[in-house]
Amino acid sequence: MVLAIISDIHANLEAFSAVLKDLEGQGAERIFCLGDTIGYGPNPNQCLELLRQKKISSVMGNHELGVIKTETLEMFNFKAGETLLRTKSMLSPANLEFCQGLPRSMAWESYCFVHGYPPDSVDTYLFTVKDHILKHDIISMKEEICFLGHTHLMEVITIQEGKLVRFIPMKGGQAVSLDKNRHYFINAGSVGQPRDEDNRAKYVLFDTVSRRLEFRFVSYNFKITMAKIRELGFPKTYALRLL
Repeated sequence: MVLAIISDIHANLEAFSAVLKDLEGQGAERIFCLGDTIGYGPNPNQCLELLRQKKISSVMGNHELGVIKTETLEMFNFKAGETLLRTKSMLSPANLEFCQGLPRSMAWESYCFVHGYPPDSVDTYLFTVKDHILKHDIISMKEEICFLGHTHLMEVITIQEGKLVRFIPMKGGQAVSLDKNRHYFINAGSVGQPRDEDNRAKYVLFDTVSRRLEFRFVSYNFKITMAKIRELGFPKTYALRLL
């Protein structure tokens, strides 16, 4: 079975739509979302509705948590917190209820899905976890692979000969074969808010039979999204990140 894993759409409808279009030719039989479908971007309602329409299984991100529990807004900087309050006011009752029902983590077959860090953190960044803790958690997890997001940076981490091994894809179309005798943490990057100096939308494909992992980079018209962000009066930074 071919799985598609998407993350951190961040209300970027143009990027999300481009990824779904790209997926049409990839043979994916199931799609998982790692959270943060909302936040930063101009189309939170539309992105959530598309997620629901496509019946994409999703976990909760820190931005979804921010709109359903306002006391958690203190973990965001001021601009992000203010934008989330605006985002909440833009959501339909049905989409707000959808956010409230999202699980903090999900397990399927021999894979787990979480926004920040396993088992169920929505706000722990992978790059803040010490190497010795990473090694312990990768070795001891019961699943073969944990897919996570939050950093907006694609990365594969495993253990080889007792050492942490990291792979960071630098371009789309790159693929790696995963060893069935190893466990992995895989960061799926970001669909709608790049942090890697490449403005394309990103997601991963994983073939559970061949164990081939492919990194997809998808071009889209980011200028449309930038214009929407400016029109809403959201911080200019959120538009400039899309360049």
